[in-house]
Amino acid sequence: MLVDTETSVLRGRWSLTTVWRCVGLLIAVAGLAARAWLVRSPLGGFDSDEATTAFMGRDVAHGKFAGIVAGNNYGGTLEAYVYAPFHWILGNNLFVAKAIPTALWAVASWCLFVILRQLTERTWAIGAGLAMWVGGPWMAYLNTRFFLGYGTGLVCLFLFAMFVVRAAGFADGEGHRSVSRVLFFAGVAGGAAVWQHPLALATVFPASIGVAYELFRRGKSQSILDIGRYLAGLVVGVFPFLWFNIRTSFSSRTAPSQPPMAYLDRFRGVVAQLVPRSLGLRGLDGGWIFGPVSVVLFVVLAVSCLVGAYKLWATQRAVVLAALFGLPILAAFPALRVVNDGRYFIFAMPAIMVCLFVGAHALSAKRSRHVAVVFSYSAVLLVATYVSLLHSLPHHFVDPNADIKSAIHEINARGFHHVQADYWFAYRATFLSDGTVVASSLGPNRFPDIDSVALPTDPSVFSSTDPGDAARRADPRLEAVVVGEFTIFFPKVVA
Repeated sequence: MLVDTETSVLRGRWSLTTVWRCVGLLIAVAGLAARAWLVRSPLGGFDSDEATTAFMGRDVAHGKFAGIVAGNNYGGTLEAYVYAPFHWILGNNLFVAKAIPTALWAVASWCLFVILRQLTERTWAIGAGLAMWVGGPWMAYLNTRFFLGYGTGLVCLFLFAMFVVRAAGFADGEGHRSVSRVLFFAGVAGGAAVWQHPLALATVFPASIGVAYELFRRGKSQSILDIGRYLAGLVVGVFPFLWFNIRTSFSSRTAPSQPPMAYLDRFRGVVAQLVPRSLGLRGLDGGWIFGPVSVVLFVVLAVSCLVGAYKLWATQRAVVLAALFGLPILAAFPALRVVNDGRYFIFAMPAIMVCLFVGAHALSAKRSRHVAVVFSYSAVLLVATYVSLLHSLPHHFVDPNADIKSAIHEINARGFHHVQADYWFAYRATFLSDGTVVASSLGPNRFPDIDSVALPTDPSVFSSTDPGDAARRADPRLEAVVVGEFTIFFPKVVA
């Protein structure tokens, strides 16, 4: 007698479906616990880039709107608009600042579930969404950082992929009005992703070629109009970035200077370092978590992605083109000389993850194996995350902001409220002190109301590794006080 694994009963009471749901819930909770551990570890410190996001949210709450990161010539600000209502109600709030990127990652995981539910089956899609949620050590770390442009950029790219897949799912001549609407929304999401970070072009550009090809291939009389709607959506989504460049004579063309690196070297770093870190196979120390087994798993995942691309080529060319050309395009950007935390992979991630899970679904040929395979991958990512955390981090909670809080206390105890500081102290101290210390940045300068407060006679604060530290220590007019990683230079009181 054949038994349906979806409805078979274990121990007389629990169905296999119920067991998998319980396993999925445990994986989801364990992934959240890993993030809590990261936030309360030395890696969980709040830095000035995150404080920049929070202060831009403060400005939005006070009616000052900006489309580009303050002091930059690129980078979207959607995180600031997400944070703004919380700031309006709660003021500076560290918990909210750390929770928002994790919530955005959860939204991206849900988008992957929605995409795969259309391309595979529901239970498999749930397992894939869980794997995306767990993410591995580097992705778990990244989505506890309140950076501008990354979390919302990832969500925009997954929404873009979701709309593109949805549009391709319509049969020829079916629901033309719906196709046009979905294509417009796909354009908006893709344009918004490029607004958040230009690296999103690694996905949006090849996918757009696929969208245009697919429309022309179907031979619809309205194909030109559909492409026009799609392009109109792109313009709407990227408009804040375009408007900024129009007003500043296209200043975004001037990229931050980067030490030279050959394209092939960047591409090698993308494949050998960036991708395995992002897929949870390299730990926080950069090494392969499970040694040779991690390398084998990396090869298996690469094969799964190629199989998925083959399976999807006939119906989802836009996704396939983005998966195949995303990494080579990504490596063309000079910023990809830095691959040590995996963050840049998110701009090629959606299409690659879709192909990977579709390919893995095809390779697990028997239906009864599907659920076990995808949930096993989620479990492997979870184990990899905790192995890396156990190896690299303390096994107990610490306050990762203890040094800067001690520095704030020392400044207040001496009766000072304004200081000059390097960038990495300035905005984070102003945020964490809730204004009891206003630290003006010596550069870069992002917020005039903060950076114009301190006077030359106020104390100055620098990282203990600052190149000018020795010269300042030799100045007889200054008293150097070392507090953790910072050195505070107080003006000596003349008797």
